[in-house]
Amino acid sequence: MYVINSKCTKCDICLTGCPIMPDCNGYKCRIECGTGYVCPVGAIIKGKTQNIITDKCIDCGNCVYFCQAGAISPSLSCTA
Repeated sequence: MYVINSKCTKCDICLTGCPIMPDCNGYKCRIECGTGYVCPVGAIIKGKTQNIITDKCIDCGNCVYFCQAGAISPSLSCTA
């Protein structure tokens, strides 16, 4: 997975808790609705100008699905 620099708004949905219940800490979501954190392995970290996907990424695609800005792509060729 790759962050599209020009689209990332640093909304942090990709690296924080549940996108369905924003006030959830992740644990409660996992118990109640099964969603939990967007990134199950913590592969997304904050950068200065955009969020960064590290080599811990397992290519599950959750971040692509939940990114409201369309700023994450499974392909490097889409990162403008």
